[in-house]
Amino acid sequence: MTMSLADLSTIGERLDEISGKLGESAEKKKELSGKLAVFSALGTFILYFFGYLTLRFHLTAFGISTDLAVLDERYLFAGAQFLVYLVATIPTMILLASVPALFLFALRRTWWSTFQKLADRPNQLLLVAVIFSTLWIQFVVRQCFNFSNLLLARTLPDPWWMAHWILLDSDGSSQQIYFALLLGACLATLGLWWLARQREGARWSLGTVLVAALVVIQFLFMPVTFGVLIANKEAPQVTSLDGKDPLPPGRKAWRIWEGKEGVVFLAASADLKSAPEQRRTLITIDKKEIKKTEIVGYDRILSVLFEADQ
Repeated sequence: MTMSLADLSTIGERLDEISGKLGESAEKKKELSGKLAVFSALGTFILYFFGYLTLRFHLTAFGISTDLAVLDERYLFAGAQFLVYLVATIPTMILLASVPALFLFALRRTWWSTFQKLADRPNQLLLVAVIFSTLWIQFVVRQCFNFSNLLLARTLPDPWWMAHWILLDSDGSSQQIYFALLLGACLATLGLWWLARQREGARWSLGTVLVAALVVIQFLFMPVTFGVLIANKEAPQVTSLDGKDPLPPGRKAWRIWEGKEGVVFLAASADLKSAPEQRRTLITIDKKEIKKTEIVGYDRILSVLFEADQ
């Protein structure tokens, strides 16, 4: 069986077509691979950044100076823990928002016309957003900065409601509600900003820039709040600091933090209700000097230290 020149020409054209498609496919794979690498690097950076804020403020709340470097894998784990908690809070936020949403829906005839008039005036929307966000940050969100050096503090700082209802929350329900409110307030400010941007069009005014900055500040406070008030406060109780000499009678100790070179322990009197501020000590021991660690249990350390204040 012989092939004509026309058949050979057709086969050549088809081969060229297949070769071209394979080349295009290779280019698309290379482009997709590049995009995945960029997204992977961006995601890692975001986790590190959130983890840095979470872990640093968590240790500041405890009053521990560490030997953490700028780049440490524990930032990555802390950032992932924050994001998981943030996502898990969304259903709580929706549930909390459903009650006022149903109430507003029932009374929509009363307030809808007023809202439409406000929505048509972007400057007033931005003013409401600035006032709300500023008051929220000043009187609610930034209060977590008061909580530092807690392991050696005599009493819990103010505000009282944040210390006892959130920081010392035993089952985490109040913490989740508070975190959901923080997320909801951030989204509410973002919603006002978005409505104003829809009315303003492409231009950026001073008000929209200011509200955008306030939204960013509110969101950045969330990993800070998580690190100070919510992140794991359980500490393992140990029977010895160095693994050789047992604790003296009437003393307890907890392993608080393990750095690259040293381990931080909290030693306290067994009777914490008797002048507790004079019976607590933070001790750092070189990791090389610790032979073993015997753990007898895990305690919510702040609840143990301040149970008399509850």
